[in-house]
Amino acid sequence: MSRLTSAAPIIGALLLAVLGGGLLTRWVGNEPAPVGDARPSPRPEPLAGWARQALIANAQDGEPIYLQGLGNVASCATCHGAQGVPERGAPYPRLAGLSADYVAKQLADYADDIRHNEQMTPIARALNGPQRGAVAQYVASLPAPETRLSTAELDLRGRELDEVGDNARALPGCGNCHGPRGRGEGVMLPPLAGQPEAYLVSQLNAFRQQRRHNDTVAVMEGIASRLTDDDIRAVARYFSQLGPARQEARGQP
Repeated sequence: MSRLTSAAPIIGALLLAVLGGGLLTRWVGNEPAPVGDARPSPRPEPLAGWARQALIANAQDGEPIYLQGLGNVASCATCHGAQGVPERGAPYPRLAGLSADYVAKQLADYADDIRHNEQMTPIARALNGPQRGAVAQYVASLPAPETRLSTAELDLRGRELDEVGDNARALPGCGNCHGPRGRGEGVMLPPLAGQPEAYLVSQLNAFRQQRRHNDTVAVMEGIASRLTDDDIRAVARYFSQLGPARQEARGQP
């Protein structure tokens, strides 16, 4: 028997595997779908209205609204300071250092009454979407103040809650989301360093009492519900003590 004749069964098996594989696959019902029948990739989710407005807005259009107001809308600087840093002891948040996306979302939430405040809700409603986006862009253009580096006089319990949390009560450290020393993380996790103590206390209580619920997947509601009054005062005092260095340099009381 020749070598060719003896190899015939092997060659036949190979040809069947290569050329007849499609038939075999069809027979067992496992044929892959033709390329033309593949499902298209899902379309990306459309941007929320506030995100679109922040994306296309111009900070120059927001500057006069922020500094001077618009019609019956008071200037933002009246409460938040011309540079986005309120007077020490004021119950208003520091805006300098916040992202345009974060500010635009908060303004939209105020306008839609998702987040309610007696002062901010009517102001946000008086502005249209492009105006809110422009203000958000202007706020984002303000330089973030430097934060204090020394921790010698910081509230120790507040520092512990920031850096470590409290495992016994399933409390993660604030820094896990808001960055080291409360300096913020990304565009939607705002900086806490330098925020006024009274403002932080009011917001933590609002989350704890479910009067504020515009955070993503209710993370802050769950965390605040496990904080005691003493915890809230301590962490608010701690972050307020990480105040803007330049504010102290101006000699404000």
